[in-house]
Amino acid sequence: MKRAGRSPRVVAMVGALVCAGSAAACSLLLDWNSFSDGIVQPDGGSGITDAEAVDDGDSAVVSVALESCGTGKLCSPAVPGDASGWSGPFALFSGTTASLPSTCDPTLYTPAAAFHGNKGLLAPPAECSCTCGAPEGSACDPPSLTFSPANNCATACSVPAVPTTLPVDGGCVVVPPACPSFAVGSLMQTTGGSCTPDGGVVLAPLAWSTAAMACSPAGASAGSCGSGELCLPSAAPFCIMHAGSLSCPPGEYYVAQHVYYADAGDTRGCSGCSCGAPASGSCSFMVGAIFDAASPPGGVYIDTSCGTPGGVLFVPEACTLGVKSLKLIAPTAVDAGSCTPSTATPTGDASPATPTTFCCTR
Repeated sequence: MKRAGRSPRVVAMVGALVCAGSAAACSLLLDWNSFSDGIVQPDGGSGITDAEAVDDGDSAVVSVALESCGTGKLCSPAVPGDASGWSGPFALFSGTTASLPSTCDPTLYTPAAAFHGNKGLLAPPAECSCTCGAPEGSACDPPSLTFSPANNCATACSVPAVPTTLPVDGGCVVVPPACPSFAVGSLMQTTGGSCTPDGGVVLAPLAWSTAAMACSPAGASAGSCGSGELCLPSAAPFCIMHAGSLSCPPGEYYVAQHVYYADAGDTRGCSGCSCGAPASGSCSFMVGAIFDAASPPGGVYIDTSCGTPGGVLFVPEACTLGVKSLKLIAPTAVDAGSCTPSTATPTGDASPATPTTFCCTR
């Protein structure tokens, strides 16, 4: 390819500053002011003003000047002979997903895009939550029961197999003849049970900051360009393409690297959700229609089968004697408390996948 002289249309020289005495005389030898900003006009319609010839910040490198071959056209460099696996040339456009049309301008390019891809993956961490359902399977510890041979409950009974708790299911307890007095302790706290964990995971959709589209020239010819070159519209940089993430092949034209991705791998999620044991539970007696208005939870009996009432029984109950059996009457009500959930934290991440490399004239 012949190197063109400086022209108002395109002077794309390797970055250099020319300073002569003052800042006003200092300028970068790049002049793209006459370009159309690479606006793609699908189906011959109005320009998509946010879709521009690639300028995505991947590379500040530009090729040497390209030769003009007509109004608004330049000679695209031939694909380097030692660039195995590279194809092109293509016109490369980038912008937001909404700004890029789905097809190329049919007046300049083959309508079906040769490539669609993205860069700048946006993948917020998962939003994680963990809650616990109400405890299930909790029960009340029974009140303690202490028998004594003394009328004042001062000493513990030494008779073997003496009951030490008062069943909460209403079971009858016979007072041992050798230990006629007894005391009843407080109803204990809840025991056992578990909560069902409920872990929540909210994943924001993956998004990309930049989309890209490559277009193939339609009906292009060499014109006045050299061997292996094509005379193409100058609105967008000329690029060659290769699957994968690669360095650009040697040469002085296709020197600006841009990498785009076809998809992404997403392993975002949350750590496991679990629940601790129920805590802060309590037990009470469901009273309201037992014996009298005081509604005691139990009774004492003058026979050994809890058949003939001899008085009421409270929980707790101080030292009592003169009866032969006792039992709880009112059922227990369980406030099982609650379970503390574990802290669910985001796990995994997302990363771009299936890269394609473009090496362009800018």
